[in-house]
Amino acid sequence: MYEIRFKLKSLNSVLRQVEKLGAKEKQRFQFSDNYYHPKKPGELWGKGLATIRYRKFSDTSKLLYSRYNSIKVNGFVFIKNIFGSKIEIFDDEAKAMDFIDSLGLKCFAEVRRQSGVVYTLKHKKIIIEFTVEDIINYGISSEIELLDTDLENEDYIEVVRFFQDKFDGEMIDCPLIKDFMSFNDISFDN
Repeated sequence: MYEIRFKLKSLNSVLRQVEKLGAKEKQRFQFSDNYYHPKKPGELWGKGLATIRYRKFSDTSKLLYSRYNSIKVNGFVFIKNIFGSKIEIFDDEAKAMDFIDSLGLKCFAEVRRQSGVVYTLKHKKIIIEFTVEDIINYGISSEIELLDTDLENEDYIEVVRFFQDKFDGEMIDCPLIKDFMSFNDISFDN
């Protein structure tokens, strides 16, 4: 599964487009991620291509690990979790914090999604899922997920172009946490 993310300028204009295009709401979400890194982070951590995050929902929490690669297709940068999805390390807060402490990891950012919605949208014969989320101290962003085979299909790339155009989105060409680090002037330079 590949994903591409866009930073959006206005939630109200996006919601008007969602309604105008007939996108259907599938699910709502709200959670926060605390991101951790080693004392001496290397290049993968600095580029946001390796992450350990503690994800907190209202009633549950998980410690997750991700490792990404990026690929450029027709001018768009997609990222892919090399494991297929985030790896759940612990779903128990005490064990998660013990694990973090035992590795000497340091929390460097909190990303709070105060409101998010997953939508489905049909464009021509293609149905895509995308999110629209309001991230505190960052703004509005959206993510589209595509199967590996979809990247080879020009129709799906056309949908990404259509989406970017209709929602006036600025492509984020790296994992969100890297953009969030830049936004908050966080650096891994030693």
